[in-house]
Amino acid sequence: MKLPAVLSADGARARLRWGQLLTPLTFLAITAALVLMPAERSGWNFDRTISFVTVFATFVAIYALLTLGLNVQWGYTGVFNFGVMAFFLVGANVAAIIAKPPASTEFVEYVGGFGDKLDFIPVLGSEQWLPFLVGVLGAALF
Repeated sequence: MKLPAVLSADGARARLRWGQLLTPLTFLAITAALVLMPAERSGWNFDRTISFVTVFATFVAIYALLTLGLNVQWGYTGVFNFGVMAFFLVGANVAAIIAKPPASTEFVEYVGGFGDKLDFIPVLGSEQWLPFLVGVLGAALF
């Protein structure tokens, strides 16, 4: 009496080979979709595609690290830590400030509509340090 292919040793080996290939094939299909879909939408311009995929992968990595940190603290220990989110917020704001292009000279000179009135002591160059001083005093008060 011959066993069906599902129960035979050959069937088990075939299922094992397919099971070993399932994860790499799934990963390959998802990677191809993440690269080919933006490439098709950009008119097959691979410079724009690589730029998009790089930015997307960076955001995915950042949020994956944030999620891992919260999962370790809240998921395994039950401690809800606002410090993780606070440090994430501070880091995001610092990165945004550093990456932002500098303001144009017209904006710096005429911020708040004061213009040349900020330079009440021309020798000291108060149009440069006075807004900084006002900001520091405002931060100290609040």
